[in-house]
Amino acid sequence: MGIAFADQEKLTTGAPAAAPASGVFIDIDLDTDGRQAGHVRIAHSPHHDAWGAEMIPIVSIRNGAGPTILIEAGNHGDEYEGQIALANLARTTDPRSIRGQIILLPAVNAPAVRAAQRCSPVDGLNFNRAFPGHPLGTLSQQIAHCLSATLMPRAQYFLDLHSGGSSLSILPSAIVETARDPAATAANFRAACAFGADTVVFVNNLGEPRTATATASRLGLVTVGTELRGGGGVDNAALAMCERGIRNILAHAGIAATGQAGASAPRVLSVAEAGAYHLAPKTGVLQHLVGLGQPVARDEPLALIHDPFAPFEPPLELRSQLSGVVFALRHPAGVAPGNCCAVIATEGAETAGLL
Repeated sequence: MGIAFADQEKLTTGAPAAAPASGVFIDIDLDTDGRQAGHVRIAHSPHHDAWGAEMIPIVSIRNGAGPTILIEAGNHGDEYEGQIALANLARTTDPRSIRGQIILLPAVNAPAVRAAQRCSPVDGLNFNRAFPGHPLGTLSQQIAHCLSATLMPRAQYFLDLHSGGSSLSILPSAIVETARDPAATAANFRAACAFGADTVVFVNNLGEPRTATATASRLGLVTVGTELRGGGGVDNAALAMCERGIRNILAHAGIAATGQAGASAPRVLSVAEAGAYHLAPKTGVLQHLVGLGQPVARDEPLALIHDPFAPFEPPLELRSQLSGVVFALRHPAGVAPGNCCAVIATEGAETAGLL
């Protein structure tokens, strides 16, 4: 039997409010043991399909009472390592090897995954800025609402698998969601360390509350994110780290008996300041002068922006606003004003007031 959706809406404040009826249906029974694959079906009526539905794949692997983890990939459709890792996990996990439940959404932003692009081609929204969503909103908002009002409340752990997508290459790392409650931040940090990546990064998205991880943490779930290289392709080393990290989180949550060895003492970085984000001030061609993971000093040149339409004009230097480590670099060389060219993380979390 599927699950009709939903009785209440969890708002940004965490307070419940009456929710209108929604055209969302989960066609597997999440309360049944074993391994099931099906869809979250959301009524969708575009020009070419009057009474159709958006079909979002969902997998349940359940074995009796125990903790529940919700894992999503494809939050952005051009981030691929997590999608592969969850498909592999779905095929290879024997329910008898776990205690509790694993709920997988390998292509949660299904329209964007099909289009291999960051934002939904249906409503143009960035799904990771659509939470907590709305039951009668756009398609992205309805998917977000399904997670925040139906799936997240079933779980105690949330793992959100991201990479840099088509526009960024990012240092492979586990991401800590910072919460208002220091105890919640500490629990998220311990889980991120358990993931086993060489690098753990506190990223507060400048206080952005509309992300999947911010919403899960607000709802009380132990929450971990990832960044898994990116650049518009699949990085095999990052994929291996992701698959190892998922097993480690399952062990950390008490769902699986054992994990796999990872970094025993990861490097801790933070991206907590507006100055971490280095934006292009003009149109041109971007030439990086630094590499991922490289230490940089304040005022050190990070990149040059060349203007091929002004050949006698020297390139513009983009200099680091912070001393730290190169965490992310823009992948396409073409830039326009406002494009993120580089992100600099600072060492440690205590100095940034995050832990």
